[in-house]
Amino acid sequence: MQLETGRHASDEVLEQYSMARLDTRAAQALEEHLLICSGCQDNLTFADAYRKSMRNAALELRRQGSAQAMPHGKRWFRELVGLPKPVWILGMAALALFVATGSRWPLIHSSVAQPALVLLESKRGAESPLNSSTPAAKPFTLMLDLTALPPFPQYRLEIVNAADRAIFGTTAAPANNELRAMVAKGLPAGMYYVRVYAPGPELLREYGFPVGN
Repeated sequence: MQLETGRHASDEVLEQYSMARLDTRAAQALEEHLLICSGCQDNLTFADAYRKSMRNAALELRRQGSAQAMPHGKRWFRELVGLPKPVWILGMAALALFVATGSRWPLIHSSVAQPALVLLESKRGAESPLNSSTPAAKPFTLMLDLTALPPFPQYRLEIVNAADRAIFGTTAAPANNELRAMVAKGLPAGMYYVRVYAPGPELLREYGFPVGN
């Protein structure tokens, strides 16, 4: 799958990615697109929340013994299925979201907020107060300053923990002397370091940043 410049990933592609159903090549192409497209990042976060709410709604309906009410509702169900497909799909989706969220809508709403932005402008051993942190286990986007680094069409990024163990890796293209990378699953609390490599094995720079509780 190749996403053209200026185009967004479809809802179907984002849903398949959220459910881990995309093949490796398509998933890698989408992840590269997500690094530079905040709109698709928002849509993916919403797709994740929507999928979880649908699953929770199904569990809630089972707990409420919906199977026992089925004979009484057969006629209603036949009438529902007789409606145009988009109508009953939207109706069922709305019902599932209502059952799953109830009065907890503020929690769902907050979960689709823009991922935190972590600004990095220093090397290990000379941490700058300008460097920001991010909450643990929450998605965030790294924004790295590339000042004084040799220009490349693409860089390789690696995140390691304080024990020098690799936690995350990706490639990204620069824009306006900055490099962005989204870490969709977040990280446990602790100190981490971002390494920027040339397209080959050469290490160009290392930044430190904390992840809070």
